[in-house]
Amino acid sequence: MEANIIREVERSILGGLMDLAILSMLYHDGGPASGYDVIKYLHRRFGFLPSAGLVYSHLYGLERESLLSGWSNGRKRVYSLTQRGKEKSKMIVNAGDRISKFVSIILQKDGC
Repeated sequence: MEANIIREVERSILGGLMDLAILSMLYHDGGPASGYDVIKYLHRRFGFLPSAGLVYSHLYGLERESLLSGWSNGRKRVYSLTQRGKEKSKMIVNAGDRISKFVSIILQKDGC
């Protein structure tokens, strides 16, 4: 029961941070990736199998924000970071400790 609750919290966090996970993946891997590649990465890294609809909606949103560039490669669409996406991803990765601290504050009994 407890493991299921914790797993649901992890799933919720990942869903809320999907953009961050995608940007981080593309930043560290460096190359273009398809939506299927993102799904495989998330499953391998976090043990979750997100729906294609969830992943693609985030990819399209990141593309609309000009953080990703997408193009057709045969039958699939692939994405890579734009210059703006690289800059934002670098700032996020460099602020990893600060972001981790922020999340840990949420879980503390008394933040004051």
